[in-house]
Amino acid sequence: PMRADRASDRRHRLPRRDGAAIRRIAALGALVPVLVAGTAAGAADWSVSFPSSISTTYSDNWTMALTEDAEREVLQTLVSPGLNIARDSDLASLRVDLGVVFGTSNDLGTVGEQRSPSLRIDETVYYSDSGSVSAGFGLSQSSTQTVEELEDSGDVTTQSTRRNLSLDLSWIQALSETTQFSLSGSQRRSTFSGGGGFVASKTQSASLSLSEQILEDLRVSTTASFRKYAPLSGTASGSNTYALGAGVAYQYSDTLSIDADYSFRLNRTKFIPNAKEGWNASLSVTQAFEFSTLSLTGSRSLDPSSVGGLNKNDRLGFSYTQPLDETWTWSLGGSWGRSSSGGNSTLNATLTSGLSYQVREDVSLRMDYTRRQRKAAGTSEKAQGNSVVLRLSATPRW
Repeated sequence: PMRADRASDRRHRLPRRDGAAIRRIAALGALVPVLVAGTAAGAADWSVSFPSSISTTYSDNWTMALTEDAEREVLQTLVSPGLNIARDSDLASLRVDLGVVFGTSNDLGTVGEQRSPSLRIDETVYYSDSGSVSAGFGLSQSSTQTVEELEDSGDVTTQSTRRNLSLDLSWIQALSETTQFSLSGSQRRSTFSGGGGFVASKTQSASLSLSEQILEDLRVSTTASFRKYAPLSGTASGSNTYALGAGVAYQYSDTLSIDADYSFRLNRTKFIPNAKEGWNASLSVTQAFEFSTLSLTGSRSLDPSSVGGLNKNDRLGFSYTQPLDETWTWSLGGSWGRSSSGGNSTLNATLTSGLSYQVREDVSLRMDYTRRQRKAAGTSEKAQGNSVVLRLSATPRW
């Protein structure tokens, strides 16, 4: 359950400006022209865009604390400029995404500031008509006081900064017109600064997959994977997870599609030799009507937690989109989930309704209202909150 003690004003503040992190990502961003120049041989299609947004959010219970004395009323404004560069040719494709989020937050009378830079570079090389290799690199910084982090850690009092470093490699080879083989690997490293019970960690994973197009509208796949989780601080235990799985993608008709995945996993904790069995799964059903779209989803996942160990998440969700005319669109979505980590379990429910207006092809305006509820499993402790978000987005292209 979330910690119920009232935090000091100092702890409520957002992180101070981290100039060093900005400079590090800016330095990596300076390598972009070099990467671009290195792939400039041959005919290619280039595109440059500047996805940017400005949003204002009001929440009457940002942290969804389980006791009233730990509730936080927040008014937050975020400005998010970005730069996307893409290059496509018969031999290779390159994607570069560079962005930063500038934010101010009025939290119970205390004004804080944050800067969250990010960089992502992905390149794919097509070495033949039937095969390709890809590599990706990512670097980002963010606050631990986001909705996703709060649901994971339950720490409503500590304002820390998370830094993520990721590296991804993959190889895809078509063995025939209907059969495809893929091999992928990744490494993630997360560190924290600013105190609290957050645990730095490193995660390494690899997977092997074979898929077969049995029918024109039916594809099946089998997957074997391995993941090693290693905490870099604290007393949390490391673990190895082995999994075997299968998946189905079925296009039932022009308007109905079904995707399902299931895997059996065996988790072995470093300091507890007995292995624990379990399963991961996901199911997605999408139905397109004449003027609207409905999606239903369900999943179970096991992922490293920011406070150490593994976090099991069960989630059900739905989304419905209804265009009102050529410029206005209404949407409704909701989810219910259970999150279990470190012997604690919480129930989370969310309902969101949104209205968007397409000002022009590259400019849109959107407003969302969200109702959230959080409950500690097995207790009467419960929290609820409301939030309203107004966002203006633009993607000018060059």
